[in-house]
Amino acid sequence: MNREEIDLLKKHQGKIREAMGEERPDDNRLCLHFHETVSAFDCKICNEKKTKECSGSKYLVIPDTISRDPDRPERGLWGMIDWKRWVMISHDDGTVDIHNNETIFENLPPYLALLRAYDWQEGKG
Repeated sequence: MNREEIDLLKKHQGKIREAMGEERPDDNRLCLHFHETVSAFDCKICNEKKTKECSGSKYLVIPDTISRDPDRPERGLWGMIDWKRWVMISHDDGTVDIHNNETIFENLPPYLALLRAYDWQEGKG
């Protein structure tokens, strides 16, 4: 994760958690104390390093790019995007462009492009 992705996840953490619903053991989380990705309710990194710094508000829930749950697409960023408003184009180098009638995000990794689109749509709603 890069700084921009972390900042966008922090900014929208409440809405993301709401969209994803109840946390599950296999959800990815970013420990804000040690800046490492963990996938358990209890931050094993903090436990291994003998600290109590990690607790519910000390980690970010990281949605998958595309939900692993076919019945709950909104558990992934793809399912949080209003596709009536957006178009995505993929490139051979793995980057994507995502745009609507008002803005465009070009040549970005898919996860960052989806986060930027989500940020824009939440701001313009």
